[in-house]
Amino acid sequence: MSNPPQEKKSGSGRTIAIVIIVILVLAGVGAYYFLTRPVSMGHAGGSTVDIASGTGSNQALNFNPSAITVKIGVNNTITFTNHDSTTHSVTFTSAPSGVALPAGQPNLGAGQSYTVTLTSPGTYQYHCTFHSWMSGSIVVNSG
Repeated sequence: MSNPPQEKKSGSGRTIAIVIIVILVLAGVGAYYFLTRPVSMGHAGGSTVDIASGTGSNQALNFNPSAITVKIGVNNTITFTNHDSTTHSVTFTSAPSGVALPAGQPNLGAGQSYTVTLTSPGTYQYHCTFHSWMSGSIVVNSG
């Protein structure tokens, strides 16, 4: 009596398992990065706040995001960009005790940007002088 021929195992099951594990690891790394990155990271070393199209005529819209937290030496350079067709301002109204309000707070026409670097920890408040519903805050943490 002879034994029936045995099929040779190909290892494709092992390959599929390895591929699934690699995908899960990459998904985990991506989720970790997404969940732990600082709020509103723009370019390296900076943060962004946008003024969306229609903000000047829609009181449901505001600076986006309207509240951010940054860290000195990491993302404490903030760029405000006007994507709306109307003029807006970025006017700082308060800064931490003993800290001067940021200088050079311009009016921003369509497509214009304003960049400020905040180097003292604390909370800064700002608003748009043209649109009373638009306001925001920036919390600056030590590096």
